[in-house]
Amino acid sequence: MDRLTGNQQKYENYRAQSRRLTSALRSGFYLEAVFIEYAIIEDRLESALTHAGAFNPKKQGTITSKLTKLEKLCENRRGLARRYFPAELLAAIRAWKDRRNPLVHELMKQRATTADFEAVAREGQALVKTLKSKVGGFNRAVDRERATKEVDR
Repeated sequence: MDRLTGNQQKYENYRAQSRRLTSALRSGFYLEAVFIEYAIIEDRLESALTHAGAFNPKKQGTITSKLTKLEKLCENRRGLARRYFPAELLAAIRAWKDRRNPLVHELMKQRATTADFEAVAREGQALVKTLKSKVGGFNRAVDRERATKEVDR
């Protein structure tokens, strides 16, 4: 069996989870979809922070702390983060997380309907799509900025 590099492994896993997400949504497995969406959102936030040189796994171990750190980066008027991550997007992710958490963490203590899970899953699907695009653009812009600085040296 061929060994994959870390990036190749992550890419293959990402593809598999994206397919699984599509299948879960198509099949009405909304709890599974929400679980995968949360993982993808958290991963994309971590990717943006890592590219920005701002990720600290000891301090940003939760999606909330990752969002907070990215929001802080966006406060810099001249920084790239502000251009790629509008406050509305980060607020929407935070609001989605806040709707998702009780559904998942208190599943047995409430009367959650399939419609409740579907609504959160569909909203998460849109957020995942937007965030993937924004993080991809941001990471490429950070790489270009670094390359330019290295050439200037």
